[in-house]
Amino acid sequence: MMVAELLFPDNPFLRAVALSAIIIGIIDPLMFYVVWIGRAHMTPLFVIEVILITVIALALNFWVHVFRYM
Repeated sequence: MMVAELLFPDNPFLRAVALSAIIIGIIDPLMFYVVWIGRAHMTPLFVIEVILITVIALALNFWVHVFRYM
């Protein structure tokens, strides 16, 4: 029970920050794994795509967990 409260506190902002860390921790290594195995090349377009995917995921996370309470 205590671990669940630490990972997902009752405060919507803190919950969104915790989930943001999880989102970034999953999406970014996954994207760079694609580069590591050779299915994509590190180009400026790829970097922009990774940033956009991460920002969209974070924006949806904050929209669902913070802004719906406003």
